[in-house]
Amino acid sequence: MRAGDAYRFDMGGGFAPSRKDVDWAAAREVPVAALAGQLDFTAMPNWGYQLRFGLCPLSAHDFRLIAEAMEAHEVELRPSA
Repeated sequence: MRAGDAYRFDMGGGFAPSRKDVDWAAAREVPVAALAGQLDFTAMPNWGYQLRFGLCPLSAHDFRLIAEAMEAHEVELRPSA
């Protein structure tokens, strides 16, 4: 995510969620299930439940493993604010 505060964006119909700007890396899609046995956040039996709420924190281990699987080589690990 880029530095800076979140801002409201009017999507229409009175829906104005908060947004943050993001610089996306070139990558390929990888199903989470393909990495499930290796990721920290999939250690719980009902790990998919936490994804229902949008963003969830990732450990440095998970971030690197996912980036490697997606072939997203130009990403850097930065702590979230």
